[in-house]
Amino acid sequence: MGTGHTERMVMAQLQGSHSGYRYDAFWSVQQDTVFWGAVISQDGHVMGRPKGQLQREAIDGDEVEAIRHVVATAIDKNVGVDAEADADQVS
Repeated sequence: MGTGHTERMVMAQLQGSHSGYRYDAFWSVQQDTVFWGAVISQDGHVMGRPKGQLQREAIDGDEVEAIRHVVATAIDKNVGVDAEADADQVS
């Protein structure tokens, strides 16, 4: 007998670079929402950890491209990224 439970969870990771920063992005899909986060670094120092969520229908099923876009936007707009981070500061 089925429980009617249809939730599907998918987790993924993407590494890349944008505007001189490196990033490790992670996301999970839970029903209709994509929860994402990233660790942004430059020259081996963590510069920020932006995160957020996207509605799955708004990204047309292409999670990878959507994550690339939101991470690049976070870097460009310094959202969750400290462009002036002190290299000696421990996060």
